[in-house]
Amino acid sequence: MGPWKRISPLTYQTLHDFVAPIVDDTDPGELSKEEVLAFGMPYDARRRYIGVSENMLKNPIINNIPGLVGNPIYDFYYDQARKDLVRESGNPNYSPSEEDVMNRFLYNAVKSVPEYLKRPTSKADEFALQAQKTRDDAYLEHVRGAENRKTHAANAAVDAYYDSLSVSSSTGGGSGSGSGNGQNSNDIIPQGSADEQQFSRMFKAGQNF
Repeated sequence: MGPWKRISPLTYQTLHDFVAPIVDDTDPGELSKEEVLAFGMPYDARRRYIGVSENMLKNPIINNIPGLVGNPIYDFYYDQARKDLVRESGNPNYSPSEEDVMNRFLYNAVKSVPEYLKRPTSKADEFALQAQKTRDDAYLEHVRGAENRKTHAANAAVDAYYDSLSVSSSTGGGSGSGSGNGQNSNDIIPQGSADEQQFSRMFKAGQNF
């Protein structure tokens, strides 16, 4: 129900009838995280959400307030908002501030026109996707660089080891048949020898570079 409307041939206006023409031209816009969550929907920062929220419906009402002051319909529902606050306080002597009354009027007004809310639709945010791709590319480049440095260091360790074997072989007195000071060609790196341990240390050092 609503008050008798004495300024037009219509008998009365509900709050819905009064507010609907004011918010009718509200265009969908980009919604904040809080506005998306208020619809009960999950939020993904990599996407843009378009819709009409309660906050967006408040804006045209607020913009029209100066022209509504003194209108009997507006005055009635503004006073109704005041009565709502007094009733809910449980104290008949409670005197809410004008700011509280206005906020309650806006709340009541928006709640009266739920059909003008538009649930969010989403699409990929190209800027967010590009920023993520840049971060991913930088990380992959870092990983590849680290792997390349490990491989280079390991190869350098192997080369250095075999260079040391060459020097040792050239000053060790030849490669006999296994007697005397000669060295068997199949026993260049005897298992458990100091040479094998040196090779293992150098190779691991390269792998851990």
